Amino acid sequence: DDFHVIAPDWRGHGDSQHADPPAYSTRHYIDDLHQLLAKIGVERPVLVGHSMGGHNAVIYATEHADELAGLVMVDTTVSYPESAVQFLRKLGQKPAKVFASRAEAISRFRVLPRESLFSQERLEYIAGFAFSQRADGRWVAKLDRRTLFREPVDGRRRLASISC
Repeated sequence: DDFHVIAPDWRGHGDSQHADPPAYSTRHYIDDLHQLLAKIGVERPVLVGHSMGGHNAVIYATEHADELAGLVMVDTTVSYPESAVQFLRKLGQKPAKVFASRAEAISRFRVLPRESLFSQERLEYIAGFAFSQRADGRWVAKLDRRTLFREPVDGRRRLASISC
């Protein structure tokens, strides 16, 4: 079978624009995904989501299960414990780190949770896409730290509504 992969950057992540004023709730992401799928005319897609994208995909599936052919979640959760929400909010309050060079930025790159089982080679590969160069020549993460203030939705009670 033929298939097409569409891998959008969520707002405030990757090469997407940062929302100003910040608009990074789960509802914003779900609405973005719904609009994207409608615009490109994809019928009954299989959603594959990683990390926060997996959380967004599962919440989307609880609202639009009849429109999906399937759902795959990778390295994600359907709910966030309060301790994780507080940790992310605290992290989001810190100013973005700025690096003198791309090499320095890549060498300082870390993932959350820190226990992730990525090899150093894989981390460096991922890090190569995680930074952009500012007009002053220094490097900063593409992630808008304000995304860490989002209010995640607890999807545990909604799982039974997914039938794809």
